[in-house]
Amino acid sequence: MAGIITTPYGGPYAATKHAIEGMALTLKDELEEFGVQVATINPGAYNTGFNDSAAEEKWKWYDGDKNFTRAEDMKKQEKGLKNQFDPEDMIEKLIEIIPADHHKFRIVHPGKTEKLMKKNEKERWDMEI
Repeated sequence: MAGIITTPYGGPYAATKHAIEGMALTLKDELEEFGVQVATINPGAYNTGFNDSAAEEKWKWYDGDKNFTRAEDMKKQEKGLKNQFDPEDMIEKLIEIIPADHHKFRIVHPGKTEKLMKKNEKERWDMEI
């Protein structure tokens, strides 16, 4: 989902996901005539350990005297990790989607995450500086 929406302090990670979104759409257009189907699957925040490891890793290099980012802001951001989804749910969704001949290009699961992403995208289109 980081290829569609971003969160503070996740810029480098989001950049890689934005690149995947662009590449997937390009491949979809290029390979369609050959019968190759390309789609993206955007999982929400699942409790796999990945998100927790990423949140913990930054504290290994963080130095409040050198870094501009305030520690309390990063701690506030980590609170979003308290309600991660059960990975079994995503596994079941993948088993359903991957072998299917027809589905959306962009698949987001769970629905709660899809709603969040669509809301965020709308806000970005209407955003003023």
